[in-house]
Amino acid sequence: AGDGGRRGDLPVADCYRCSWPYMRPRLEYAVSAACRLLEFALFQVLHSDGGADAVAAKEDKTRERQRELRIVFVGHSLGGAVALHAAQAVARRFGTDSYCGKALDGSPEILIRFAGVCTLNGALDVERMQAAEDAPPFEALSGSRGLFVCGDEDQVVDPEYSKKMHEVLPMRAKRYLSLSGGTHDLFAHKAQLIEELCGFIAECVRGPVSSESSPPAPLPSAEAA
Repeated sequence: AGDGGRRGDLPVADCYRCSWPYMRPRLEYAVSAACRLLEFALFQVLHSDGGADAVAAKEDKTRERQRELRIVFVGHSLGGAVALHAAQAVARRFGTDSYCGKALDGSPEILIRFAGVCTLNGALDVERMQAAEDAPPFEALSGSRGLFVCGDEDQVVDPEYSKKMHEVLPMRAKRYLSLSGGTHDLFAHKAQLIEELCGFIAECVRGPVSSESSPPAPLPSAEAA
């Protein structure tokens, strides 16, 4: 945990130890830590050989397409708040999947887009944010995807927070998933969560959100809106 690396073909950065060393740091500190770790993960991608695909691309002189990297954040509990704020920072810097991305500084052949964010029992009161701000909260994320998961028996974070995030946040392609009997750690739903998260990340990686996007149908055991 706490290092940038590669799992399969996706760059992965685990933010837990970096952003949560004192159990509950200031939000600004945690968001900054997540963005710094993302920066390190991107550095790892840029300075890796990329395996056989990269070698083949270099050998093919006719291939001049710009390489795209799509960023996805996943956060649990207070980490959900960190994930959303970090997502907004990245979206403002690089743009979202539905809009133009931006080339990475010093590497014009690498195009970065923010693609999606998922919260698991996310601890963020967006209604309070909405009342305190003139603009809609997290407006920069309108062109990305969102998945908001909660357990309906969470005794730590009010499950209504996830429902309100789904209602208020501006993503065109978003889904709310309430897991029956789910507690704060959602451990009893581990297999379903893995399936859901893999599907969500795959959607984010496949391509941009269209204006006609509609959320996919939920699994049979889940309540969705």
